[in-house]
Amino acid sequence: MRLRAKIDRQPEWDERFSGWAEKFIRKNMWKCEGHDPEEKLRDLRQDAYLTFRHVLASYPLISKPSHIMALFKVAMRNEYIDKAKYKQRKTAVEVSLDSKISEDLKLGDVLGEDNNEGLLRVILSELPPEVRLALEVFNDEEKLALLRQERVQSKLSILAGLPFKKESFNDALCRIIRLPKGTNLVGMIKSSLAK
Repeated sequence: MRLRAKIDRQPEWDERFSGWAEKFIRKNMWKCEGHDPEEKLRDLRQDAYLTFRHVLASYPLISKPSHIMALFKVAMRNEYIDKAKYKQRKTAVEVSLDSKISEDLKLGDVLGEDNNEGLLRVILSELPPEVRLALEVFNDEEKLALLRQERVQSKLSILAGLPFKKESFNDALCRIIRLPKGTNLVGMIKSSLAK
C-alpha cells in the first residue's frame, strides 16, 4: 500500500503579508497610474492579495512562511516594474491637448508636431490587417524594390504566343504580401484612410 506524502499547509494572508504589502504599496504607489489616491490604494491592496494567491498557487509545495514571503516580495517588485513601464508607455503616446483647448484644434494643425505619434499609432492599429500589411510594404526597402520592379514576360509564354498581361498595382501589392489574387486591396486602403 502506497502512502501519500503529507504536505504542510501553506500560510494564510495575515498581518505579516498584508503589513509588508501596505508599506510597499504606500512607498511605490506613485509608479502606478490612477488619479484618486484612496481608490488607487484600495485597488493596489486587492492586487497585492491576488499576487499573494498567485504565488501560493504557483508554488504549492512550499509551505515555509519565510519562503513564501520572499517569493511574494519578488512578485510584488516585478508587478510594480510592469506597472511603471505601462504607465511610462501610456504617457509617452498620449497627445497633450490641455494647452490647445482654447485654440481651434484640428487634426491638420497637429500633424506636423512631434507629440502626435500616439494618435497616429492608434489610427494605424485600428486599420484592417490587410491594409496594415500593405502599408508596411512602403516601409520595407526589399518589398518596395519588388513593387517597383517591372514585370517581364517569360520566354516560354513568348514562344507560346501568349499576350503580355501587365500587372496592376493592386495585383502587385497582393502578390508581395501574399493575398489571394483579385483582392481589392487598393479599395480597402482608400476606404480605410477615408474614414
